[in-house]
Amino acid sequence: MAQGVVERLGDRAKVYIGAGLVGFAVLAMLLFSLFRPAQIVTTESVRNLIFSGVENASEFVAATTDGYATVKVEEVAKKLGIPIGKTSLIYEGVGTVQAGFNLKDLVVSDLDFKNRVIKAELPAPRILNINLDIARSSKIDDYRSWFGPAATAELYEEAQHQALAIIREKACSGNLFKAANSSAREQIRTILNKAGFNTVTVEVEPGNCAA
Repeated sequence: MAQGVVERLGDRAKVYIGAGLVGFAVLAMLLFSLFRPAQIVTTESVRNLIFSGVENASEFVAATTDGYATVKVEEVAKKLGIPIGKTSLIYEGVGTVQAGFNLKDLVVSDLDFKNRVIKAELPAPRILNINLDIARSSKIDDYRSWFGPAATAELYEEAQHQALAIIREKACSGNLFKAANSSAREQIRTILNKAGFNTVTVEVEPGNCAA
């Protein structure tokens, strides 16, 4: 009888040991899958990964700068086609310019997940947004000669329009595109490194101020 009990306990122990080994193996596989980079085997999966890394924004803002411009606009008052006065407005505009990339034009090449190699090619950065900060912009001065009227809303709009054009041009000729390229390289390289790629090449074209 004692021998039978021992044998039954032995069988039960074997079951426990077997179940424990299976559970350990499953746990090990789960842990391995958690810490092992997901295999990215298609260019589309890489594009989706980058999109998610920059918060699914097809227009990827990579650099932002403030700009300032002081303009002078004038309006001539006429009576029966004859000038009778002039209104001048000096206005300082403060704006924000954002540069970045249209990720729909992103090209992924040299994809080799086995050797952890990839290359991403970005289009040229461009101006994505430009806004005038009305709260920080202001009239510096305005004056009238003869029968010139008070500065009108249309005159202010013209001053703001000219200020934005100057701010945009200054941003284009400054370091905004260079900063956008540098930021994009760093961010995309970080995203791909975290995905398991060891050799990452990010190519970008020079910026342009085309609309």
